Amino acid sequence: NGKKWYERHYTYGKKDGSTKEAHYLIVLLGDDEANEVKLANYFKGALKVAPAAAEILAQLNLPKGYLSPLKRAGISVIFDQAIDLNAGYVVGANKVNYHSSGFTPSRDVENFKQVDIRLTKPTDFAPDGKTPIQFRKGIEAGQVFQLGSKYTKSMGVSVLDQSGKKISPMMGCYGIGVSRTLAAAVEQHHDDNGIVWPVQLAPFDVYFCVIGKKDETKNLSNELYDGLTKKGLDILLDDRGLGPGGMFKDADLLGLPVRVLLGERDFEKTGELEIKIRKTGEEMKVKPGNLFAKLKEIFSSLGKEI
Repeated sequence: NGKKWYERHYTYGKKDGSTKEAHYLIVLLGDDEANEVKLANYFKGALKVAPAAAEILAQLNLPKGYLSPLKRAGISVIFDQAIDLNAGYVVGANKVNYHSSGFTPSRDVENFKQVDIRLTKPTDFAPDGKTPIQFRKGIEAGQVFQLGSKYTKSMGVSVLDQSGKKISPMMGCYGIGVSRTLAAAVEQHHDDNGIVWPVQLAPFDVYFCVIGKKDETKNLSNELYDGLTKKGLDILLDDRGLGPGGMFKDADLLGLPVRVLLGERDFEKTGELEIKIRKTGEEMKVKPGNLFAKLKEIFSSLGKEI
């Protein structure tokens, strides 16, 4: 069909401690790539499966980019399952800058294996032959290990089956990665400005920004912090003395569900604090005496009762 092929040369070592290497010529269609997991599964018992280094190719007289299954005595050949063994192809000629046309696998190679070793592509179809493959990003949040009867036999554990016969039960275990769960949550809950923590996972409930230098402002911020903390809210108090730009940027980056701002200048004018909901960007003003009630209402709407 005029397609060039993509060939890779692999080596593997045995688990029995021997240093022997076996070399295979892996043959795929030119727009395919090898799936090294599939290869490792095919080479059962192999300690390592990897592309051959340049020096190995040189020793075997295999020019990189022009490898061919033609006249390769002593090297096992594996064709990918997608290759039509009775079709004609263009392949390398085992000589730099040369190719050979009309190559037919079933005719031109005596001994070979045909195995599914290609990497799946978006243009492929699902097993029904009709549905196009779609790729989605994912994260491994947990694992299940099938242990079989290895440990139950070694520990002498047994049960009676339905016939009353003593058997060693099958065993398994699972694990959930806490840090991976958090990473998955961040991947699903973020925007251009940073994290947007769900209230159930947020390390703090409120990012409390204090902008001002007067003792009255600091005293009020401490009073509000103590009062909200005693009522069950986890507060991150930011009184570093930065300007509003830096504080707001950090607040968005950290992504706590709610930001409360005590700005000295505005508070002196209106006697109000500002509340901003991180997820929606909604802003509102509130008097200090109504702060907790308003926060309780907001968190209830976000799915967390205070």
